[in-house]
Amino acid sequence: MIRASILIDAALIAIFAIAMERTGVAQDVQGPVSVTLRDKAVVTKSFVRLGEIAELEGGPEILRKRMADLDVDEISSSENQAHICPQAQVQFRLRLAAIPPELFVLGGAREVAIVLRPQLLSPAKIEDAAREDLYRRLPWIRDDLSLRLLRPISVTLPAIAEDESVTLEVEPNRPNVALGHVQMNVAIRVNGEQRLSLPVFFNVQLVQEVAICRRSIAAGEVLMEGDLIRQRRPISANEAQMARPDSLIGKRNRRTMPTGQVVAATDMDQASSGTLLVQPHQSVRMTVHLGPMDVVAIGEAIEGGPEGKLIRVRNIDTKAIVTGRVTGPRTVEVDAGIR
Repeated sequence: MIRASILIDAALIAIFAIAMERTGVAQDVQGPVSVTLRDKAVVTKSFVRLGEIAELEGGPEILRKRMADLDVDEISSSENQAHICPQAQVQFRLRLAAIPPELFVLGGAREVAIVLRPQLLSPAKIEDAAREDLYRRLPWIRDDLSLRLLRPISVTLPAIAEDESVTLEVEPNRPNVALGHVQMNVAIRVNGEQRLSLPVFFNVQLVQEVAICRRSIAAGEVLMEGDLIRQRRPISANEAQMARPDSLIGKRNRRTMPTGQVVAATDMDQASSGTLLVQPHQSVRMTVHLGPMDVVAIGEAIEGGPEGKLIRVRNIDTKAIVTGRVTGPRTVEVDAGIR
């Protein structure tokens, strides 16, 4: 059974391909991404990414980065010899990721000999492992998150010989991670035996573009683009009502605001904006029309809007951000561009 998130991801790639074809970018300027597999590669983690075993050149940068970050193989820590990843395996993973074949050219070695060589332990390695696991569990993309280490890792780490196999197992202290203070527990295993378990603490905040008054703005004034400074920064829980700059243009200010003040949604007169059927950060039902079939997935509204407004929505499963039209309470319709 094909998951809805995979179909939506495929639809998004299709939109990307259509846009490239219409603009002539793929053929005339950037061309497809050239993927050249190496004969040998050394990795430090069991999940092997394409960028670790191949050179990627050409094509649109956003596609090249997406392909480089794609998991193409997995190595067991118990393997004593080089792991062989055939070119056909890479081709299959690219197809599974719904990347159209005309957007890349796969060449180089027919197979890659991959050696898993875990790095020696350090506080930075422990922090990175905890941070990466936390990123995967949070329902937001990395660019919209700030993960600040709350306490330095000061415990004495076990000594590891170069011929010993080290694995780090990370689990949150609570099943569901969210914004605020989060504890991640890291278990250090050497040759399968647990040597140490330690907590790593982070403060998780959303990073949002906020509007700052460029000048003193009197009550009753209508805000224009030139009145505001846009700035991306972490926001705390009590700043959740900070308004996005695009939602403020043309709105009337309810109270006088001095230069440098961050504008909140409550500072604006909402009387003429219509009823918001979708609220920012609200869980929404995403519908994508794929020919005669409708695919439904759960998303999170990045911004709110009344009926008919185009808003940005994040797919909870794929974490891809799409634009959809508000069609009802907590309902957004995404045009996949597929007939």
